Amino acid sequence: MGISGSKQSASSNVFEKELKGINIIINSILNTDDTFKNKNYNFLSHDVCNNYQVVLENELSKHLKVQLADFGSTLYLIPNNNKSDSKMKMTKSEICEKISSHYISILYIITLIKYIYDIENNGDRSFGGIIFRNIHIVDNMMKIMYCDTEQRDGSTQAKKHKMTLSTLDGFKFFSQFILDADEAKLFMRLMRAILARKPKGQIRTLICEAAKTQNITKEELNMLQTMYQRNYHEPFVCKKSPSNDASPVESPMTNSREIDTSVSIVKNNPILSKQFCPAIEEHSIYLNTKEGKMIKKLYDDMHARYRQNLERVYGILQSLVVKNGSEYVLRDIDSKVLNNIIQDTKVCVRRFYLQSILDFHHMLDTSKNIPHLKLNINQHGLF
Repeated sequence: MGISGSKQSASSNVFEKELKGINIIINSILNTDDTFKNKNYNFLSHDVCNNYQVVLENELSKHLKVQLADFGSTLYLIPNNNKSDSKMKMTKSEICEKISSHYISILYIITLIKYIYDIENNGDRSFGGIIFRNIHIVDNMMKIMYCDTEQRDGSTQAKKHKMTLSTLDGFKFFSQFILDADEAKLFMRLMRAILARKPKGQIRTLICEAAKTQNITKEELNMLQTMYQRNYHEPFVCKKSPSNDASPVESPMTNSREIDTSVSIVKNNPILSKQFCPAIEEHSIYLNTKEGKMIKKLYDDMHARYRQNLERVYGILQSLVVKNGSEYVLRDIDSKVLNNIIQDTKVCVRRFYLQSILDFHHMLDTSKNIPHLKLNINQHGLF
């Protein structure tokens, strides 16, 4: 999973324990072809809805009610016709469309989590997993690998940039079907600016634009502001007039819902795949020194944030499903609850990407300011 061709040999199964509960739920709910195991949930097929007589709850009182001792419950006799609430003037077909949309939204969230977090491979090929596999701790030494040149995948999808993030499992699905158009464009502008190591003024301008347009939540804004202050060692302030390093970040124009996921990944970024990086570099740092302990603390903080993100994902799934015997089934939730879950999923996934790359940059930049051993990666079998 992830960007194909990435064959890093260490730091595998980093989050196997945290992903176990997520894996159990998803495997209990979904087939291998990403449909619901319970065929009654698969409303992509109109035949499913045709198996039911659809009645609005407030309509039940209008129908003939019979109470028979043999059944121990009230029976409602409902005419078999194609009309529902006369006030709403909705046909059964129209109601089925809404039901279908509800279940498809749930399916999209569960499928997105499956691929974004690379559940099948214990997260190793997810974006966060790829970044973690650039960091190795052996005995009392940490090795941080990074690309010392611009990374290129040679894809025609990359357009004028050199890489496309759509090769990451779930990324294109997230940007096209989960985020709305404005959210997706802002998210890609942030990813593009951070991976291109744009000047801090441009990063600040983007964050300020996001705050102004409200295309990200207050939680995400606080996270970005905090990481900006940490990475750039200055207070975060939205200035009335942009500074010299705050020229607008390019935003590709598009006439369709198709989101451009191409990026330029300049030097001093994590290696997404060995085949994309012709010049691999490494910092090897002794962890028993004062500086080494500081770097280890940054690594532990990064690890903790990733674990917290996975715990949040598990909570999202728990809000969608409930245990029924040895299996999980979908909860009965209304559209308001579902919309809140969708928004929470958007925040969780965006944080996963942005936090992962900003944490790595901070670790790498900090490590370059302390003594290290420079080694030839290819001679040490780390890939």
